[in-house]
Amino acid sequence: MASLDPEKRASSPTSPSSLDTITPAVSSTHLDDNYGVYKTSKELQVDSAEVKRVLRKIDFRIIPILFVTYMLQYLDKNSMNFASVYGLKAGTHLEGRDYSWLGTSPLFFP
Repeated sequence: MASLDPEKRASSPTSPSSLDTITPAVSSTHLDDNYGVYKTSKELQVDSAEVKRVLRKIDFRIIPILFVTYMLQYLDKNSMNFASVYGLKAGTHLEGRDYSWLGTSPLFFP
């Protein structure tokens, strides 16, 4: 079945320069704001030192957040294991797969 999306119907590229082009949509009603930003930023000349500086800034802000999030997830999973050893199953009368669902419930109900 043929797709009506013009970007999905793009033919196979014949030159390396055609790999970096995006075929325009049939009408401007299909374009979003990001396409305009992409087209205007394509001609920008960016210094490699500036790129490194921006990536470093992103890394210093994102990596600590990810580290803390993964650490809290690890502590949460381990606390469930310790609670099980100290009588969580017997004290709450969990049967069958209830304990597995108890460990999974924070993922569904944040």
